[in-house]
Amino acid sequence: MQMLNLDDIHQFVVKLNLSSIFSVGLLDAKHVIQLANDLDYNMVFQEELTILITIKCVS
Repeated sequence: MQMLNLDDIHQFVVKLNLSSIFSVGLLDAKHVIQLANDLDYNMVFQEELTILITIKCVS
């Protein structure tokens, strides 16, 4: 599986229309998005689950 680059991740997060600021960069080995509030975190987490479920259903 190919890893996304940070620009692709940034473009994806912009499309989520978050309510506050965010940054995309290498925070540690597993995390690249830093969010400013819990509402945005929940939205990103829900979107991530939707994508994972879709990938599993298609595979």
